[in-house]
Amino acid sequence: MTFDMLSLAQAAWILLAGVAVAFAALWLVTRHTQWRAGSCAASDQPDIAFLFRAGELVDASDAAWRLFDFTEPDGSDLDRIACLLAPRFAGLAEHLGTGTQEAKLASQDGRSRLCLAAERGNLRITLRDLAPLKAGPSLDRHSLAVLADELTMLRRLCGNAPYPVWRQDADGQVTWCNTECRALGACLHSGKSTSAPQRSIFADEPAPGDGPGVRRVSLNLPNEAEPRWFELQTDRIADDLLVTALPADRIVRAERSLSDFIQTLTQTFAHLNVGLAVFGRNRELAVFNPALTDLLGLQPEYLISRPTLFQVFDRLRERRMVPETKDYKSWRRRMTALEVAAADGAYSETWSLVDGRTFRVTGRPHPEGAVAFLFEDISAEISLERKFRAKLQLERAVIDSVEEAIAVFTPPGRLALSNRAYAALWQIEAAGQEAEPNFIEASRIWQKHSVPTPVWGDARDFSATISERSNWTADVRLRDGRTLCCRFDALPGGFTLAGFSEPLTLALPAPSKSLSA
Repeated sequence: MTFDMLSLAQAAWILLAGVAVAFAALWLVTRHTQWRAGSCAASDQPDIAFLFRAGELVDASDAAWRLFDFTEPDGSDLDRIACLLAPRFAGLAEHLGTGTQEAKLASQDGRSRLCLAAERGNLRITLRDLAPLKAGPSLDRHSLAVLADELTMLRRLCGNAPYPVWRQDADGQVTWCNTECRALGACLHSGKSTSAPQRSIFADEPAPGDGPGVRRVSLNLPNEAEPRWFELQTDRIADDLLVTALPADRIVRAERSLSDFIQTLTQTFAHLNVGLAVFGRNRELAVFNPALTDLLGLQPEYLISRPTLFQVFDRLRERRMVPETKDYKSWRRRMTALEVAAADGAYSETWSLVDGRTFRVTGRPHPEGAVAFLFEDISAEISLERKFRAKLQLERAVIDSVEEAIAVFTPPGRLALSNRAYAALWQIEAAGQEAEPNFIEASRIWQKHSVPTPVWGDARDFSATISERSNWTADVRLRDGRTLCCRFDALPGGFTLAGFSEPLTLALPAPSKSLSA
């Protein structure tokens, strides 16, 4: 019993001692862990170290190899690591480009440090964390695979883009570029490799303070006569710029062709006497020729300022170069109708100005919604037309005053001219005949009012004859018993004149009686 009690007491003491030792060990482990977390938290992550010889990676830590797998496959090993780390560590590309091999660079977020050290002809790059890694959600194998696939897709998308794309820091140093940008740089440097980070290949590169925008620049290549044109589209990523150089050669050639075409048209229009004004889709003046300024009295400085269609017509109204209207509202309605009619291609009007001049204004639609107006001074034409019309009226009055019935026929036989005596003789209006019958129809009218005679057949043959003709005359008897003297004359140009008159009757004096009788 005593032995058993002693054994139990010893066992209890042994158990208590074991528990105490266990608690002490747990306390020591906890304190050691807390001390490491407090004093050595910055070194709980393994260093990432690379060893390069002549730009080739010869050795690396496990974490470094995993990081190296995320680099792009183009260029040397040192270039691949530099392109990967340059966006985080400002000045890395400059140090590697100038051959500096002793440097310590802090990351932009201040949590990491990059050390460059030369060791017997080798270059060691070490990446250390300066701050403890914040706890975050852990990634499982499947999530990591999805992110890796997306990274590969985006890298191929940007790297194989058919136009240059690069990223540059605030100092203008290129920290990343795609394959097309490197190929263009190699072409610019006559085949020299430009895979390492470098300055922009464009002389007119975006400034560090530039924000998102578009600018057009040119690039002269050694073996090409014409420069290449690009449109640089910039977008800001933190303090860096992401620049995309889109080829603009076709746009530049199209603009030059359009400019040359406009210059050709301008030179052609400069010799025209017709004023030309072309208004674009927004109804701003796009093209005009010198004749427009001469005709309308508008200054070239005013036309170069690209006034709108309504501004131009308002200016013309102020200068009294348009037909007068009662009020301004009716004027605006008229101008609106004018624009609509010109856009439909149905506007043509004659403007009689207060200074005596007359303009013919024509509106024509052009592609892309443009409208062209032509201003032509037709004052001389109108004056000539008025003189000609007055002359015709005078000639008509003279012919109508002649007592002889006269009709003139064209070479094809159409009635060109007749006087009142002709219409009264043959009762043209009373019979309801055509205003301009041909010679055959006219001869049938003559034959209807006269007794049978071969004169009308001979007259038809005379009118249809093309060769040289001789004038001739003949007498016919009308059905009312009167006698007509007919004459048929060949006029210049193939015209035929038919004249009809009654013979003159002379009143003879009565014989005087002889005085002897």
